[in-house]
Amino acid sequence: MGPAKRRGIAFQLSCCAAAVGCAAALAAALCAPVAPVAPVAAGLAAASAVEGAASAHPWPEVDWAAWQSANPDVVGWLTIPGAGIDQPIVAARADDPSFYLAHDAYGSPSPYGAVMLDAGCDGDLMGCQNAVLLGHHMDDGTMMAPVASYGDASWASEHPVAYVQAPGEVRAFTVRFAERIRGSEPAKRTSFASQEDFEGWWSSRLEGACMALDGTPPRVMRPAPLPEGAAGPVPGAEQALTLCTCSYTFAPADERTLAYFSAEVG
Repeated sequence: MGPAKRRGIAFQLSCCAAAVGCAAALAAALCAPVAPVAPVAAGLAAASAVEGAASAHPWPEVDWAAWQSANPDVVGWLTIPGAGIDQPIVAARADDPSFYLAHDAYGSPSPYGAVMLDAGCDGDLMGCQNAVLLGHHMDDGTMMAPVASYGDASWASEHPVAYVQAPGEVRAFTVRFAERIRGSEPAKRTSFASQEDFEGWWSSRLEGACMALDGTPPRVMRPAPLPEGAAGPVPGAEQALTLCTCSYTFAPADERTLAYFSAEVG
């Protein structure tokens, strides 16, 4: 296999700083050829995920103490069974939001970067009303490359659930719709003034969807039992999850695919 190429996730997706409290738009990342390296070493991942969304325990076991000792910015874990996404989540740094575009989950330089929680979420993976996770689209299919496939309804229906963990808490999200936008479009929001504001934003993004499986407001039944000792969502709480990476359908130099998920309600 030839060198993997980082299909840059420039986050020109505008942060709308005054409206959503986001620090800054992330700097552009180059799409230069790079030598293939392991995106995340296996050493600190305690156990592998069980394949299949129907599994009784689709959450991998994570050694949080070891990960946070290695890098305090590690705040969670993302697993999408069957899609090849099983990665730690790091919180983007407010003073350097683009750091993890060029550093892995250990904080070491890497062209693969890391799966990153947007700086607008202030490191609060489970408390951010729209948790935005972004990462590179690698030519070898790793990192967040599979997210670009959510524009296809068949693929989305075969990979419907994203499992998100934080220390002591897990949450399952079901994909609802996806859109392909230009990188300069101000699509991203992480906080909302009210429930009405949240639902209005959700509806506005749905209007531009290129794929929709279910356009209802964020509600979904729990797809699998919680792991022993893990806390589920607060009853009645709602949370959206947005996964973002570059894609190459209509504007190869300036396109993003955003997949929108909704959280289970306890």
